[in-house]
Amino acid sequence: MYLALSTQIKQLDNLASSQYNMPVSLLMDNAGKSIFEAIKEDIDASCFAIFCGKGNNGGDGLKLAKYLKNDGKDVIVYLTNDPGEFGDIVFKAYNEVLNLGIEVKNYTDDVPCNCVIVDALLGVSAKGAPYGNIKSAIDKINSLNLTVISIDLPSGLNIDTGKISGSVVCADYTYTLALDKVGLNVYPGKEYAGIKRVLDIGICDDCVNQLKFKNYLTDVTMAKTLLPKRKQDTHKYNFGRVGIVGGSLGMSGSVCMAANAALRCGAGLVYVFVPDEIFNIVSTKLTEAIILKESELSNYFDKLDVISVGMGYCHDIKKKHIIKQITQKFLKPVIFDAGSIEYLSLNSELIKNKKCSAILTPHAKEFSRLIKMDTEEINLNRMFLTNKYSKEYNSVILLKGAATITCAIDGELRINATGNSGMATAGSGDVLSGIIAALVAQGMSNFDAASIGAYIHGLAGDILKEEKTEFGIIATDLIEYIPLAFKKIIE
Repeated sequence: MYLALSTQIKQLDNLASSQYNMPVSLLMDNAGKSIFEAIKEDIDASCFAIFCGKGNNGGDGLKLAKYLKNDGKDVIVYLTNDPGEFGDIVFKAYNEVLNLGIEVKNYTDDVPCNCVIVDALLGVSAKGAPYGNIKSAIDKINSLNLTVISIDLPSGLNIDTGKISGSVVCADYTYTLALDKVGLNVYPGKEYAGIKRVLDIGICDDCVNQLKFKNYLTDVTMAKTLLPKRKQDTHKYNFGRVGIVGGSLGMSGSVCMAANAALRCGAGLVYVFVPDEIFNIVSTKLTEAIILKESELSNYFDKLDVISVGMGYCHDIKKKHIIKQITQKFLKPVIFDAGSIEYLSLNSELIKNKKCSAILTPHAKEFSRLIKMDTEEINLNRMFLTNKYSKEYNSVILLKGAATITCAIDGELRINATGNSGMATAGSGDVLSGIIAALVAQGMSNFDAASIGAYIHGLAGDILKEEKTEFGIIATDLIEYIPLAFKKIIE
């Protein structure tokens, strides 16, 4: 699914008007009607308090008021500005409200305690922290402890980044218009948006297709489209050979989880390369994988289709030679995870001069070591930084966390739609690295494998959440639910 920026929404409105005879007044009326229909499906209420700003978002709210009134609802409109400040189109919508006898008040007036609040204060073009009457109206909405619907976005939210720089409406529902937006799918914006729906306001696909998108939501439609098709007349060698390289004394479980995840994702063969001190432990734990000593790794470079390296590596400088060997002599895709990213951070030339193609899968702390930047700064600029360093390192970067971000070398960016807090548990990243490796082995591109791997990983966690809640999920649970995630995607 496309994720639009504010500039693209403006382009879309202009195209709809200039090429498809859909002026802003028509789009505004369509928005009001679509929001009204969504409310009927989602909310059982008889009273609505609509807070309107002076711009087109306020106009959408005024149009909604008309449809609600005509449906017999009690409607009160609360204005933050004098109607004399409205543009022509919004002023006409305001007159429609007056002609219907809808009560209009100042935003400072009392709101009935049985009302649903509609936030129509600020639209996608708003920038910076809200101030003056708008800030006061936002603060009032948040203080009322009533159900809140935001039109297009929660007012105060930066729709391009998901950042907040002052007061922002905390919505229960966000009905966003025409296209989904970036800021509604990354944190903290996603949290403020509540339940999100994308509403059709009549803009045709031909109009949308004229825009150039770089940001996408990794959703079930994308996953179903990109997953490799499995032929029935086949054998295990057609589904790829995965190499898992990692583990250390006390951390043998990491490679086991990665290997089992790869197998559950359909890899034909999984080879696990471990240090001598855990060879017997891993051999006992794994039944379906082939267990080898890490000293044998280079002998298998020609056989393997992909390597995932680093899970379970502790701070042992002796592992540096393995990372160097892989970056310089293995000519196929490599997933660099966990401890291997630590080693790359000590010698960035290894990643810059690599012979392999790479997928880097850091969490924020590992990324901070790699790019020498504070974790807090990274969390404030996740999209920008993944984009910047995917180009600099000529690698796909998957930045783990809530709403995992995957960025391609050409700047295309995908935000993951699945996952929950129950997955913040030891070994979860090892499972993800195994999933991605299996998808690469089966022929997916690095970028597709990383983004769809994150989707499958998160979907397994979401199915678990529905059955067991977010409390008590462990990484091995995720492995067992991978087939159910595939089933949900395929069906």
